[in-house]
Amino acid sequence: MSAWFFFVNCCFLCKNDVESHEHLFFKCPFIGQLWRIMMLWARCNRRPSSLSRELEWMLRHCSGKCVASRLYRMMFVAVIYHGWMERNNRVFRNMECQPLSICRKIQFELACRLYSFSSGHVLGL
Repeated sequence: MSAWFFFVNCCFLCKNDVESHEHLFFKCPFIGQLWRIMMLWARCNRRPSSLSRELEWMLRHCSGKCVASRLYRMMFVAVIYHGWMERNNRVFRNMECQPLSICRKIQFELACRLYSFSSGHVLGL
C-alpha cells in the first residue's frame, strides 16, 4: 500500500518530486521546458515562478486588449492545460510527448486564435 501511495504522489512528468499544483505547473523541469520554449516564442523575457506571482504579474501587465496581452493570457492558460493533458496521457494512456511537440501544438492553437481576433491579421501585422 505504501508503494502505491508514493507512486500516486510522484510527479508523472519528471518523476523526481511530489506532485502538487505548484510543482506540476511551475516547478517541474518538464513544464519548465514548455515555459521556456513558449516564452522565447512570445519574446517574453521571464519565467513564471508561482501561481500567485503570475496572476499578480498578469493583472499589472496583461489586462489590456492589445495583442501582446491577449497572447500572454492565452499562452499562460494553454501551457497549464497542455501540461495537465500531458500528465494525464502519461498516467492513463501510457503515452508521452516531447516538450517541443507540445509547444508546436500550443503555438498553432494560439496563432489560430490570434488570427480570429485580428480580423485576418496574425499578431496585428
